[in-house]
Amino acid sequence: MRSKLYSLIAAALIGISGCSDPSIKRIEDLTGDGICDVLIHNNSFFPSEEGDYLLIGQKDGSFVSAKKYEGGQRNGPTYFMTNDYHTYFFDGKNYIECKKEAEGERKWLLIIYY
Repeated sequence: MRSKLYSLIAAALIGISGCSDPSIKRIEDLTGDGICDVLIHNNSFFPSEEGDYLLIGQKDGSFVSAKKYEGGQRNGPTYFMTNDYHTYFFDGKNYIECKKEAEGERKWLLIIYY
């Protein structure tokens, strides 16, 4: 019952229509800011909406949804991106946001595989 309730809450938080039985993977501070975050997997009727989502907890009790993307190129990095293009990479311990530089450009993490 409790798991199903959390699944329904998670589905409501990401606001995806056609969501069928999302499953919660982790509930803890995943961004290192001291606020609880939620990592879920969404099984959707729409293939473009299916996948993992990081619900980033905010100080006011709300959540920001970030969808998981694969690197796009062979062995590229995995990252989460919000609708307004804030990008979060896993640094080995937490998901950290790529910060904007003073001139307004984002810093990107470059990983080279041999």
